[in-house]
Amino acid sequence: PVGARMLHNQLQTHFGRGTRGIWIFSAMGDKDIGGVIDALLPIAAKVFTVPLKTARAADPEMLAKQIRVRGRPAEVCSLEDALDQARSLAREDDSFVIIAGSVYLAGELLILNTKQAPNPSREGEDTTPDRGELV
Repeated sequence: PVGARMLHNQLQTHFGRGTRGIWIFSAMGDKDIGGVIDALLPIAAKVFTVPLKTARAADPEMLAKQIRVRGRPAEVCSLEDALDQARSLAREDDSFVIIAGSVYLAGELLILNTKQAPNPSREGEDTTPDRGELV
């Protein structure tokens, strides 16, 4: 939860207090899931929970249920579908996409991104994420 609170603070500093993004979330079942949700949910307008390819992963339905009981919409889907939907929502709302919860999630995202066409080089440009971009 400490890392999640730090991420919360950094996103609020960058995008502005009170701004909410679209969160793609998964976690290991043996972690403080409630603490992570409590830290990041205030900056999430909607959450997509996704399965991970490891036996230690928390059930995405259980994650979605924990988010819904805290009053925020949550949907279970694949990582690829979550990315597509989150990007679309972020563009519509002039918002941002948060992908956080597990290093395993980051690893699966990297694998997925290597299957997609590479983006043009942004060498020499400011690479600070803008609204609608992945964070």
